[in-house]
Amino acid sequence: MQTSEDIKVYTVTEFASKIKGHIKSEKSFQDVYVRGEVSNFGGNAQRVYFDIKDEFSRVHVVMFDTSEALSQLKDGLSVVVHGKLDFYQRDGKLNLIADSFFAGGIGEVYLRLERLKERLRAEGLFAPEVKKPVPKYIFRVGIATSLKGAAVHDILHALQNAKGLEIYIVDTVVQGEGAKDSIVRSIRTLNSLGVDVILVARGGGSIEDLWAFNEEVVVRAIRNSRVPVITGIGHETDRTLADMAADREFPTPSYAGKFIYEQWKNGCDFVERERTELTNAVQSYLQELYVSLDLIASKISKEEFHRIVLVYKTRLEMLSTGLRNAVFDCVQYKKMQVENAETLLTSLNPEAILKQGYVYITKEDRVVVTGSELEREDCVKIHFTDVVVEAKVLEKEVKEWKLEKVLKRS
Repeated sequence: MQTSEDIKVYTVTEFASKIKGHIKSEKSFQDVYVRGEVSNFGGNAQRVYFDIKDEFSRVHVVMFDTSEALSQLKDGLSVVVHGKLDFYQRDGKLNLIADSFFAGGIGEVYLRLERLKERLRAEGLFAPEVKKPVPKYIFRVGIATSLKGAAVHDILHALQNAKGLEIYIVDTVVQGEGAKDSIVRSIRTLNSLGVDVILVARGGGSIEDLWAFNEEVVVRAIRNSRVPVITGIGHETDRTLADMAADREFPTPSYAGKFIYEQWKNGCDFVERERTELTNAVQSYLQELYVSLDLIASKISKEEFHRIVLVYKTRLEMLSTGLRNAVFDCVQYKKMQVENAETLLTSLNPEAILKQGYVYITKEDRVVVTGSELEREDCVKIHFTDVVVEAKVLEKEVKEWKLEKVLKRS
C-alpha cells in the first residue's frame, strides 16, 4: 500500500515542464509532415496561426515565416505542413511550429518524393562510400541534355576555350513523357563511348518539370554507370535525387561546365609539364652526346669520324621514319574510334530501327516487352516512325515454341 510519501505530486509548472521535455526529446516530433485542411486562419506580418484538421481531429499550427503563408493559405485549403511539435506551457496548449507548407497536389508529390528518398537512402545509394572518384584530368566528356534547352548553351559557353576537349552530346528528353527512359538510355550510350566523365544536365523549373530526375530508374542508372557521373540540374536552390546519387553535383549546368573546363586545363598543364621535362631530358642527353662526340673526334681520324657520323645519321633516319609511322598509325586508330562511335550512335538511334519496318507498343506509357503483359480489351498505342496509332486488344493467342534437337547420323 502506497503512503503519501511514495506518491510524487507535481506542481502545474513541473508537470507542464515534464510534458515539454518529453516532446523535445522525442525526435519523431521534431521533423513531422501533417496533411489536412486549413481552418480558422489568421495572423499578421510577424506570424500566422491556423488549425489543420481532418474528419476526426485538429492540430493548432503557428508559423513565423509569413511571406508565402499570408498570400497562399486560406480556410478550406488542403495542405501538407512540415514542422516540429511544441508545448506552450502558459496556456497548456500543443502547437505545431511550421517552417514550410505545400498546397494541394504539390504536397502529395513532395511526400511521395520524401518516401522514395528515404527508401533509396536506406539502400545506401546516396552514401559517400559508393561514389566513384571524378578524374583529375578530363579530355573526353559525355553530356546528356536536350539540344533545344538553355543548359547545353550554358555548358558549351563554359567550355568555349577548351580547345581539343572531346565533347559527345546525346540529345535527351529532360521533361515530361518519356524523359526518365531517355535519360537512362543516354547514360548507357555515353558509357559505351569511353568518355572520362558523364554530365547529366538541364535548366531550372518547377518540381514537376524536374521530376524525371527524381525517378528511381534514373537514380539507379547513375549508380550503375561505369563512368563517373556529375550533375548540373536546375537552379542553385533545386536538388533532385539524381544530384544526391551523382558522384559529384553542381548547382547549375554552368558550374558543371566550369568544373569540366578546369579539369581539362589541369590535364593540359600536366601534359605540358611532362613535355617540358621530356624536352629538357632529351636536350641534356644530346648535350652529353655532343661532348662525347667531341672527345671521340679529338682521338680519331677525320675519315673514321665521318664514318661514325654516317652510322648515327642512318640510325636517326630510321628512328624518324618509325616515329612518323607511329604517329600515322595513332591518327588512323583515333579516326577509326570516331567512325565506330558514329556507327554505334546511328545503330542505337530508335528512329533508325523504326524506319526498317519495326514498331513498338506502349500500354499506359510503358513499353510492352512481351505478350504476357497484354490482356483482352487493353488499350495500347502502336508507334511507327511517323505516327502513333491507338488500338485495342481483341483477341490474344498464346504461341508455344518447341525446339527439337536433330541428330545427324553418319
